[in-house]
Amino acid sequence: IFLDEYRLRLKTEVHPVPGSEAAVRALAAQYRLGLVSGSYREEILFALGMLKIVKHFDPILGAEDYENSKPAPDGYLKALSLLGVAPSRAVVFEDSEPGIRSALAAGCRVVAVRYCQSISPRSPWLSQVHASVETLEQVSPEALERLVERRN
Repeated sequence: IFLDEYRLRLKTEVHPVPGSEAAVRALAAQYRLGLVSGSYREEILFALGMLKIVKHFDPILGAEDYENSKPAPDGYLKALSLLGVAPSRAVVFEDSEPGIRSALAAGCRVVAVRYCQSISPRSPWLSQVHASVETLEQVSPEALERLVERRN
């Protein structure tokens, strides 16, 4: 019953971050994309399927795929290993403080996404990220390069 209620809420109450579908498609044309979530894979696949962007992510790691959840770096470290990418070459988009802490602990460059309002505007972790955006509407491969170069 919980999963049915969750899926109904996804369909009726949860709205994607503006620009997310276009940003994923544009970034996937030039970069390999992975996804690390604290949700379970079944829930992730359902949400990505609704947006019709699931094919752009590999790997997709859910809570059942790594030992310690965010803010531990386990999920990101496993994804980086599967992608064969050094942490310093990875850019992570995160919408929560535990996620920011996790990605930074893994050694990744981090872009905070403020739209979901999961990150307090007074969070000390916002000063640690490499860039910050309100939505993903302004994210493209070219904009990504500019965003992360600001703090390198």
